[in-house]
Amino acid sequence: MKNLKYIVIQLLCLLLFLSTTLQSHAILPEKMQSSWVSSLNGEWKFKLEKGKSEINAKTVFNGEELTAEWDNLSVPSNWEMHGFGKLKYKIPATDETGWYYREFDVPESWKTTNRKIHLYFEGVAYGFEVWLNGKRIGDFESAFNRAEFDIQKYIKKNEKNKILVRVYSNHGHVGFDCSDSWSLHGIFRDVYLYAAPQMHFDKVVITTPVEGAQAEVNILSDIHSFQLKNGPLKNVELEATLKYDGKIIKTNKQHLVWEGKHYMPRPLNTTFKLENPKLWNAETPNLYDLELILKQGDKVFQRISRRVGVREISIKNSQLMVNDAPIKLRGVNRHEMHPERGRAVSEEDMRLDLELMKQANINTIRCSHYPPHARFFELCDEYGFYVINEIPLGFDEYSQKIPGNLGVMLERVNHTVNRDINHASVLIWSVGNENPVCTNWVKMYEYCKMLDSTRPALYSGNNFHGFLYGMPVNTDVFADHYPSTEEIIEHRDDKTIKSPIIYTEYNHALDQALYDLEARWNIMQNSKKHAGGCIWDWVDQELLRPVQKGAKVYDTRAKDFTYPVNSSALIANRWKNDSTILDCHGAYGNDGIVDGYRKPSVSYFEVKAVYCPVKFMDDKVSVGINESPSIQVRNNYDFIDLSQHKCVWKWYSNNKLQKEGILTLTALPHTVQQLQIPFSLKKALADNVNIVELSVYDHNERKIRTKTIEIIANKALAEKDGGDSEEVGELKSIPALSSVQLASNQTLRFGANGKFQFYAGANLMAEGPVLKTGRKADNTTHWLSYYNKKKKRPEIPTIYPDVFADKYRLVSQKWFQNKSNTTIELVYAFKLKGENEEVLLNLNISVAKSGKVDFNYQLKEAGLNAKFLGLGLGLKIPDAMQNIAWLGDGPYPQYPKKASSGNFNYHKMKTDDDHFEGNHTNITAILASNNKKMGIGILSEKQNWGMNKQDAAYILSNNLFVADRVKKGAVPSLISLDSIQEGSFSLFLFRNGKVSKQLRGLL
Repeated sequence: MKNLKYIVIQLLCLLLFLSTTLQSHAILPEKMQSSWVSSLNGEWKFKLEKGKSEINAKTVFNGEELTAEWDNLSVPSNWEMHGFGKLKYKIPATDETGWYYREFDVPESWKTTNRKIHLYFEGVAYGFEVWLNGKRIGDFESAFNRAEFDIQKYIKKNEKNKILVRVYSNHGHVGFDCSDSWSLHGIFRDVYLYAAPQMHFDKVVITTPVEGAQAEVNILSDIHSFQLKNGPLKNVELEATLKYDGKIIKTNKQHLVWEGKHYMPRPLNTTFKLENPKLWNAETPNLYDLELILKQGDKVFQRISRRVGVREISIKNSQLMVNDAPIKLRGVNRHEMHPERGRAVSEEDMRLDLELMKQANINTIRCSHYPPHARFFELCDEYGFYVINEIPLGFDEYSQKIPGNLGVMLERVNHTVNRDINHASVLIWSVGNENPVCTNWVKMYEYCKMLDSTRPALYSGNNFHGFLYGMPVNTDVFADHYPSTEEIIEHRDDKTIKSPIIYTEYNHALDQALYDLEARWNIMQNSKKHAGGCIWDWVDQELLRPVQKGAKVYDTRAKDFTYPVNSSALIANRWKNDSTILDCHGAYGNDGIVDGYRKPSVSYFEVKAVYCPVKFMDDKVSVGINESPSIQVRNNYDFIDLSQHKCVWKWYSNNKLQKEGILTLTALPHTVQQLQIPFSLKKALADNVNIVELSVYDHNERKIRTKTIEIIANKALAEKDGGDSEEVGELKSIPALSSVQLASNQTLRFGANGKFQFYAGANLMAEGPVLKTGRKADNTTHWLSYYNKKKKRPEIPTIYPDVFADKYRLVSQKWFQNKSNTTIELVYAFKLKGENEEVLLNLNISVAKSGKVDFNYQLKEAGLNAKFLGLGLGLKIPDAMQNIAWLGDGPYPQYPKKASSGNFNYHKMKTDDDHFEGNHTNITAILASNNKKMGIGILSEKQNWGMNKQDAAYILSNNLFVADRVKKGAVPSLISLDSIQEGSFSLFLFRNGKVSKQLRGLL
């Protein structure tokens, strides 16, 4: 240990030598609202120049440089978001330099004090140097860390002060700040002045050990002074006050101790002992208020306040513990990004993120790949989130191995840990991301643990860059990236893994993937070693970009185009209007579960369902007549019972509300409660579709889960739907007809090429046939093609590229009839684009005199080699039929191994809804209608049905096969037609809202 301390001391000396901004000490500034803090946010003069630009600072301050002709730019902001420079992904443009200039006055109240003025930059990308009143005062080269400058000898208290900042990116270790994200330049976080008092806090470290019903709040304070002419000040004391909910708990006073006039005062240790403390965790984020005052009699030097969460982190028996209880991390990775503000996110943006995360049952945030704005941690303390805070050293892997970069790397550890060490929400330090495990990394890890021994530190992700294999043995947490379901089980059972397991990146969400999330989470939930994981990632990194007329724009959905990672191309992930795109840089930044404006995607709701700690364990319940259904609910919270949650239940029979109420939840953590729903199923309703809808609200009235349970009568009492007559007589061959009468003013018409169309009067209701052959191309598909070429992997089987095939020839048709039915047997051969092979559709259409139309069909190959992402029979529906209702899972699209957010119920949607397109599971009935209550109804067994837009229409497809949604770089399941695929469903036309009994609940 002595050797380690000696090494670290030597390294710190090197660090101090390398950094021109580090003072012999740092000063803790007060809150922004303090009268001793003056913001320099606002409008600055700005000039962007190419290359490693140099400006003679003296001419700027002498007025010879015409800064009045410079543009205006707000601070904080990224200059690319205001039309300056070239926007690139990952690798910044190295041929640009941004110059910032502004003038300011020292606040009037500061002019008569002996306080020393310091200048703070909370975030500047990527490196910068500063001049004040013609004098160069320093530089700094870590974009996401705070920089502090002592400007006392340069400031003018009674004149205008002129500040000039040169921002650049072409420095030796800029790659450390360039993650898998947009490279955005500029002063993107707050800039402010702090008038530091003569006596001040340099460092305050708060620890909160907990043991049983007792806890402590320990405060270590480093207190320094500027030079004192007459020696140490006498009778200086530290007054510490701890409050909870506005009430003073304890107060402690201590006098500073000086060894003599040649020494600084000793650090002070202040301890508050608490009986039955209000402990902090993500479920009950209790916070004490700590105020520290440095004073001499009535004279106050400095007053700082901190919100303190009393909690202790530990690892026992391979489990991650908070307050001696094992915890599960239901996590997500988060970038700081907004489509219009770039990295200059506001407090409103932060609060919106946290509120949406709470609603989605997320309790953990990994800061990828840098420490966020300091205010974010205060909000995480308040809302209740576990945070994995990351040292900004995620990329430029080769530079990390260079011995000369060690000082820079240690400096980043020092800045990150010292700024954020006192936040209860900070659970773990992540020392970089997917780095080479080299000597420099080991020293960073050791230094991090020396600065803070109260938290675990981890190495995030197995090395993907070929330097070494395996995890470092000295890491506190096993933190692999992107394990398969089988690997998660293997890790659980591997007795050589003795540390907690946290997958700091798992289940990539590119294009709504999140494959097998529920199965993976259930393994982790039930494994003692697994502490959880973080989905990649929270928000789409989409930026609003103007498109000049005639500019070339790549469309990520149009073709398989490989986008260079650092390209400045316009890549339209989606169009906002005719002249503006939202650009995620193709497959690189399009992997959030909310979009850039924080609109939830389908994956958001999947995460919400899987992560919900209140788990209803039944999908169906069978009951007898006059019996009440009983269901089970499990509490997967780690600390709280469910008594403060509210569960609203509603019983619907054929989509009509029968009864509702509130269930009392009481389950303790990790226990199961049996719930009796207080209604009994009556005989008259037993053959209906009976559904109980359960909505759970937490103590903040957030709706955290909606779950439906189907109530099945265990005695079959269903009445047959009226209108269908018994089949009478043998079907006999008849000549082909041009149309078949379905009912009054309803017809099924046939063309010479076999196209059939359903009409109600003069209105076209539907037409076919359409063959479903796949799904829309997405970034996952494009990335797979690119990735396989890059890795020189064998080509995957040919995937048929189109969503639908409608080019066909009629092979044969036969007509039959009896007194009850008209039956048409049709054989179609669908031609695939670019293929000589065909898919054969054998279709049997049976029309009853009641108007019911039964479809039975087979799909088979005709010398076919292609693979498919989907297969089924589709009907084209006119756009006028914009109202869709169905009985089945919803309201969001569902796919194999991604169906947790679906609830079996009656659902309604319009065709322009964001969640309209996609596959829907377990559908038994569909109603498509126009605003005149005309349309078609479809009945089927519980099946997959697809809804897809196409030109001025949409396709309803009976999906016999649906490919899964897999992670980036994986091959989805595919199907070939080496065996016959069969399907069936029934169809009705209706007018004036008159539908068969099975469809009435959809009206």
